[in-house]
Amino acid sequence: MPVSNKYYEKDSSDGYAFLASAFSNIGVDYSDLENIIKLKDMKLNAPQKILKANVSKENQYIYTLWTCFEFFSSINNKEMLDEIKKRVSSIGVYKDGWTRYCSEEINYVVPNVTSAMSLMSYYFGDADLSRSLISVLEESQNKGNWWYRVLPSNKNYRKEDPYHLAMIIYHLKELKSISDIPLDSIIDKAFKCLLESCQDDIPRGSIGWGVPMIYVVSKDIDKRVHSMASDILFKESLVHPNFRVRAMSAWALSKCAEVL
Repeated sequence: MPVSNKYYEKDSSDGYAFLASAFSNIGVDYSDLENIIKLKDMKLNAPQKILKANVSKENQYIYTLWTCFEFFSSINNKEMLDEIKKRVSSIGVYKDGWTRYCSEEINYVVPNVTSAMSLMSYYFGDADLSRSLISVLEESQNKGNWWYRVLPSNKNYRKEDPYHLAMIIYHLKELKSISDIPLDSIIDKAFKCLLESCQDDIPRGSIGWGVPMIYVVSKDIDKRVHSMASDILFKESLVHPNFRVRAMSAWALSKCAEVL
């Protein structure tokens, strides 16, 4: 459990959701964590400034809702899944088909929330929206990666970093497992791009969560990268100072059927 609030590790619901998912996946009692997630209302629970936009602690994020979806879908909690569906739908998409990042407008197009929305939409029964979102991702993929854009100028801001690129791959692989949407080409291009950043080491990301996500997506694609990530995950990530990284690492191990 968190011992500080660095990088929102106490405030945010995502760390608790990742750990609860890990416990659920391996058959360990998760009830205390489930209560915390509900108490925190599946939110970040902290104000932020994103680019030039100030958002409140009540802001709802697609990313955080996806992590809660990971947990509640693993235990088939229909009531909470219905609530996630309602919140995700209320955030919605822009006119050009990209998913909005959060409930409070920040005018920022972030590709990884479109992949998350596509996965959840298909799970919730909206296959048409899921396919539409995948078409947007497929048409905009640039050398395996995607650009963040700032609205209304549509100016390219930066590309996905290795952690978030790996997260997109995860969403697409999960979607592939439950749908008939053609995804191999998008996944292959994205993973080749990811490999370019994993030649000598595994990128840690801002606080270290690149390792568990790359570990998960590389398992059945690249043994060398998976082995490199596994070594770092056991040595660093599971004992990382930040709870969110530790929780994601436990989830990653549970997804790959490793011993916790």
